Amino acid sequence: MRSLTSWRLVQGFYWLAAGTWFGALVMLCIVAPTTFRTIYEQKPVMPAFSKLDPAAIAAGGAGEGFQSMMQTTSVESMNRLAGSIVGRSIDGLRRLQWICAVVIVLAVLLHHTVFARRMPSRGLVQWLNNLRVTLILVPVLVLAADSFWISPQMKAARAVKNDPAQAEEAVARAERSFDRYHGLSERLISVQIAMLGAAILASGFALHGTAGDPAEQGMEHAGTAEHRA
Repeated sequence: MRSLTSWRLVQGFYWLAAGTWFGALVMLCIVAPTTFRTIYEQKPVMPAFSKLDPAAIAAGGAGEGFQSMMQTTSVESMNRLAGSIVGRSIDGLRRLQWICAVVIVLAVLLHHTVFARRMPSRGLVQWLNNLRVTLILVPVLVLAADSFWISPQMKAARAVKNDPAQAEEAVARAERSFDRYHGLSERLISVQIAMLGAAILASGFALHGTAGDPAEQGMEHAGTAEHRA
């Protein structure tokens, strides 16, 4: 009976993590374009910065070589604001993804170790279970690639292209790099959503009605009958 309770507890955390991860990624696909569209519609006023003449800098006119100019609602400034909002949201989402990934991986490991007798061992259901594990592995690998490669590259490129002290050539190079990694990130998010959705569907077949210990099931039925009596 205790083993059955543990199994149900693991299942609960598994479905909770899988659903949360999938739903969070879908929500990101809705929130990101909505944020940009809202910024464009509201046209918030933000300060702009412009380079000063080097001679003025040498004369001590401005220590940093830049001065705050008139307020602006340029497309560039709105893109920067919307991008910053979405970027912060993605940073928070990434932490949530890691929590979900750890819970799911631990649950899958428990499925095939502690609760191995409850898992399908032959036929189509076993194939679906193997497919489920593969589909889960892909989003985890994508998350690792995003966390340790794509996201750092995007942050570095964003810092350069938003820095008014950088030369135009460096800014242009950073913009190309940012756009390249941003496009890759969008495609990988789509892959994660597809893989997680398929994994959840496969889990419905692979984990539904899996056989447990017959003696344990008999104890459960006996306990239920006694309770009803």
